[in-house]
Amino acid sequence: MKLAHGILAMLVTPFTDDYRLNEDALRREVQWAIAAGADGVVAAPSIASFCIWMKPSARESSKS
Repeated sequence: MKLAHGILAMLVTPFTDDYRLNEDALRREVQWAIAAGADGVVAAPSIASFCIWMKPSARESSKS
C-alpha cells in the first residue's frame, strides 16, 4: 500500500437546500483546495455532514 504524502485537504460536504449533494459547490471546493496548495483531498463522511440527516428537533437539542 502506498501512503499519501503532503497536504491533504479535508472537505466539507456541500448540500443544496433540498439536502442533495451540491456537485457544483463540491467541484469548486476541490479546485480551491488544489489551487491553495493541497496535494490531494479527503472526501469522507463527517459528523457535520451527518447532522444534515438528523431530525430538526435532534439538531436543536445538540446545540445546547
